[in-house]
Amino acid sequence: MAKGELRVEYDIDEQLLESLGQILGVTDRAALAHELGQLARAALEEYVLAFAGERSPTAVRDMRELRLRLLYKHLPEGMPTDQQVAELFQLTPTQAASLIAGARARYRNELQQRLRAEAWAAIASGEPLDKGEIRIKVSDSLGGYIKDLIRRTTAAQPRKSRDSSRTYDLTRTTREALEKQLGNKPSGAGPAEST
Repeated sequence: MAKGELRVEYDIDEQLLESLGQILGVTDRAALAHELGQLARAALEEYVLAFAGERSPTAVRDMRELRLRLLYKHLPEGMPTDQQVAELFQLTPTQAASLIAGARARYRNELQQRLRAEAWAAIASGEPLDKGEIRIKVSDSLGGYIKDLIRRTTAAQPRKSRDSSRTYDLTRTTREALEKQLGNKPSGAGPAEST
């Protein structure tokens, strides 16, 4: 794969720049410039794929799913969040959830490694509860991915915590089934210890 460096000057309205910073959760100008560079990489890859005839979506939904896959590829792990997807694509939370699910289904192979790593990280940072259970806090889309994995097993689905909409309790059996579905854990990640 050819690598090169491309420097591009841009002139963005100050209000738009501030708005992008708020959406991306970045206030420092240098950090924002870096994130904009990552967005530019995603946009350039989209154009290259289209012009090379490899990916040339004709429907708006197809284009959005491709763009989202490229954002997942170029932005740091954990970005874009579900809320950021809604804001970046100017969608309602329900529409954003549908877009994320569609991109996850269409680009399963390309997104698999990232989703696995995020699921392992959630397990590793899970709060230990009684009887080997853990409580994890994940985005709605990652929660959907985890539920999809558990559906392939006979284990109980994660229970949504009453305290928070993005917090799930996993029994020991559910956690073990999830770990088995995720396969080998990436370096630096590991399951929460059983109690």
